[in-house]
Amino acid sequence: MGAWDITVTKLVNGSRVAVPGRVFANYLCLNLGNNKQGFGVLYSTVYVLTNDGYIYRTEFNGIDPYGFVYFANNRGLINTKTNTSNLASGVCSSNEMSYISSNGTEVQFHSPIYPDTMLDQTYKIFFDMPADDLPSYIRPTPYIPGTITNLRFVGFDENIGYVGSGGYFYFNADKASSVEIKLDFSKYVNELGQIENRGIVYLSNACVQGENRIYWDGRDANGNILPAGVYGNRNDVEVSVVAKAGVYHFPMLDIENNRNGIKIRLMNTPLDAYGNPVEISEEERCRVYYNNSYMPNMTEADSGAPLNQLGGYDSRLGAAKFGVTLTNSPGDFGAIDIWAAYDGVDKLPVIAPPEFELIEPPKKHIVSARVRILRLQQ
Repeated sequence: MGAWDITVTKLVNGSRVAVPGRVFANYLCLNLGNNKQGFGVLYSTVYVLTNDGYIYRTEFNGIDPYGFVYFANNRGLINTKTNTSNLASGVCSSNEMSYISSNGTEVQFHSPIYPDTMLDQTYKIFFDMPADDLPSYIRPTPYIPGTITNLRFVGFDENIGYVGSGGYFYFNADKASSVEIKLDFSKYVNELGQIENRGIVYLSNACVQGENRIYWDGRDANGNILPAGVYGNRNDVEVSVVAKAGVYHFPMLDIENNRNGIKIRLMNTPLDAYGNPVEISEEERCRVYYNNSYMPNMTEADSGAPLNQLGGYDSRLGAAKFGVTLTNSPGDFGAIDIWAAYDGVDKLPVIAPPEFELIEPPKKHIVSARVRILRLQQ
């Protein structure tokens, strides 16, 4: 099939008039016939409507995928051990995407052919801006994120966990679709009193109304085990949580090249609790996040920007570029996760937990015994 079209029309004064923004799909299976080394290929634009009413324009901007499946959801790549958003891209050994690895951890994604769950949502993809008069169960009014309260750390006990094991951050969510916990170790002071930049750990997942939890493994952003000590908003370590809404993940599966970078823009404006539209800058509307640090064939020199953009990147410049100068199709067999969200951190309070402590786990004592076997003579 070379091309196809679906058009919804209505009768106006005896004539049929097209009604844009009515046709959507849960996923698109596309095949461009071949790769074009050194050239942009797919320049289509689609609109993604999240389940909480946020609309994102996505410009493919010349991606070179050959054959691929496009879909959008709320969690992206999922860490199979913790069942939370992985917040990093992964790679697999074949186009089948049966096993995806990210920094040595198995990750997967919620297939768009399966129904939604309590945590997993597949979004609707439109070729035009979704119509204003769509039913509210399809296009609800977008609101800013709700509130997060009662953030606390629980390891083997309240506010205390073992070194190398970490624990769970518990919290209560009210009218929030997703949450991000940030552990900032960039100014960590070691036992010698020296400042070490141990990076920033981001933990994120969809959440439900009421109590939720997210696991943390007790490691810094470099994967190193943190020593025993007190953590959580002491002078050198900051822990905070932010509610998010309109979280949109775009897993780019087996897209060989992305020379110009993806462009994503929030098209509508959420309302605050009083029904008033909030102010959003153009940079905020176009801000995306990704982390391609664990992709073996990607380089910062080729991308033109750091591969880790968990702090946010302005996609007006074209985000998550790869294959710009390299000719080895660095996205081949890759699962590139790029996402957008609205958190309104400058408009909502950032919640911090009480201090918590990591201690050394108890040592295992090996008890040996000598057993004498007596042989009874008859």
